[in-house]
Amino acid sequence: MVSFPLQLDIYVRDESGNAILHDQVSLTKPATYTLGRLPDKHIVLDSPQVSRSHALLIADTTGLEVVDQNSTFGTFLDGKRIEGRKSWTGGRLRIDPFEIVVVGQTETLPEPAGHSIEVSVVRPDKPPVVPPDTFPGSVFKTQVVDVGAIRAGGYILGEYEYLALGGGLGSFAWVDHLRIFGVPAKAICVVGSYEWDSESPSDYPRPYGNYRRLCQNSQIPGYERLRSNSISTPDNIWGFPGYASRETWRDLKQLRLGGLRHVLQVFGEPAVAESYTPRSDDVFKSIDREAARIGWREVCLNARVVAMRKTSDGRYAVAIRLDKKHALGSSRDRVVIGKFVHLATGYPAYRTEDDVFRFNGRYLNEGRVFKAYDRHESVYDALEQKRTPALVVVRGRGIVASRILQRLHSARKHNDQIKVLHQMRTAIGPSSGARFGSAQRAVFNNTELQPFNWPKSCWGGELRALLESASPETRSQIIGALGGTTTARRRDWTRIVQEGHQKGWYQVAIGRLDIKDLTEPGPAGRVLLDYAGPDSSIPKQISADYVIDCIGLIGDVTNSEFLGDLVRTYQLQRNRDYKLQGDVRRGLAVTRDFEVAGLRQNGGGRVYAAGQITNHGPHAAVDSFLGLQYAALRSVDHLNAEGAPFVSRFGVLKSFSQWLRWCFNRAP
Repeated sequence: MVSFPLQLDIYVRDESGNAILHDQVSLTKPATYTLGRLPDKHIVLDSPQVSRSHALLIADTTGLEVVDQNSTFGTFLDGKRIEGRKSWTGGRLRIDPFEIVVVGQTETLPEPAGHSIEVSVVRPDKPPVVPPDTFPGSVFKTQVVDVGAIRAGGYILGEYEYLALGGGLGSFAWVDHLRIFGVPAKAICVVGSYEWDSESPSDYPRPYGNYRRLCQNSQIPGYERLRSNSISTPDNIWGFPGYASRETWRDLKQLRLGGLRHVLQVFGEPAVAESYTPRSDDVFKSIDREAARIGWREVCLNARVVAMRKTSDGRYAVAIRLDKKHALGSSRDRVVIGKFVHLATGYPAYRTEDDVFRFNGRYLNEGRVFKAYDRHESVYDALEQKRTPALVVVRGRGIVASRILQRLHSARKHNDQIKVLHQMRTAIGPSSGARFGSAQRAVFNNTELQPFNWPKSCWGGELRALLESASPETRSQIIGALGGTTTARRRDWTRIVQEGHQKGWYQVAIGRLDIKDLTEPGPAGRVLLDYAGPDSSIPKQISADYVIDCIGLIGDVTNSEFLGDLVRTYQLQRNRDYKLQGDVRRGLAVTRDFEVAGLRQNGGGRVYAAGQITNHGPHAAVDSFLGLQYAALRSVDHLNAEGAPFVSRFGVLKSFSQWLRWCFNRAP
């Protein structure tokens, strides 16, 4: 049995290994407490070795349980790493460099500001002990590091001409261009975190792994179509044949003449035909083929990027932490050196609304509230099997929300008692779509319509040229008008919405729907939400079976430990969003060639960036397949102009010969 308040003593060890009291924390009542590095956690453990959301401590009168939240460096009980959930019946809880023990009880102090659960912190008389340096330690504390010192420490794993950091589709596009332009595989190293079996000849570090997971979780399985146009071909830098041509050819070979419609769609979209988009499995299979052709598996290193510094010889040192399966018993903390570096680390973080975080922290195993980008197939399975009345709240608008709605409509074929309440913060009238020049977006169901995430001319037409030549302030205003939350006008989606309104199983709630509590644990429990909005037909308090939050991803680069450290260390410029009040900064400032000018080395070293981390820069469509390819092309062209090793001039004859090699699946 556990009685409250319950005191925890938190220790760190000094250089001699002595345990020094660092903090004392009092848990005042049964609850789920969060542990992590961020200041919004109930128990803050401020060290680079601690993850932002490191662990949960579930405390009630029957005992204590610890849940590791997929932390980077792990959570340990009595020296054994926790996998998932574990009872804490005694001994030391270790979250390096901290050790936590349960002691007696202590007087409850006032609740700290911003904490929804009471946690009192008592600072010892001694000043807090600063935890010892963690890798890469003092070697990386200066802006320029000495390669000799790193080599003397035995950290260097390899030295390359080209380093691609991220390992996703942005890295793949850059490496694809490098290989086609003449760079041998041995001169390239790609650093990324992958889940793959290195001993299986059929498996490899898939550059689309994270993207595919997000697609599947947001209900875009392999047979469904992505929101990507036909000329966006990540496996083919020439864009021909595009996905529509390939799909048509595949159908014609099977004597399905209806396959001609795919090509006809491309010529008629979007005015007289619905915009063509490829099936997700077709995209992923084509990337598999190209990855094998360029030797992707051979250039990949399964590791997490920790930090990067300029070196005294005009290159860059990148501190990495190897995946334990690939460290082969040696130290996981290593350094790779490169002269030309490409940053394509993707979205820095996933957005979690405060009420979602609080609810799931308190009701850890209930499975009632989900983010759309997290696995939640259990929701649809339960709805289809129950065949009883059920209410699902969907929050947010845009392409992800429309896919969730389509999946719920499929579930209604098994259970027609499912109802959907779709919350959107603000209303958008039929004539209130964004304007740019004489054009205006159409609006349906309070959602602005646009075939793709950007107008097509953002990739290679007039709008691309306009953005590149615009001042930062004008560019920000143009991007605000051209982008935003939109979805494509798809016949299936519009039909579902119209049917839902007519039959009464679908309703829009303009305003706020905030998650408050659960009526009771277990299958009979329902999620309570407070409604604040103009619709008087919606009760002020709603009870729902499930909540699916379709709020998107976080683009602020400082949410990435690695990028945030780069920005602070080198005072890197970031693109300002002039549409918002105050000095709101977005992605890294890059040149038209996507070079991060603040990281340029006098000795010839260059750093380039691509993807969402360059948001609000000279190119609008950075977060798209074709945007990643365009950034790769501009940067590799720039490398050629700078005289970088192996990057040959890419004229008409070489381009045609390399395209033929692609057609016959021959290595570059």
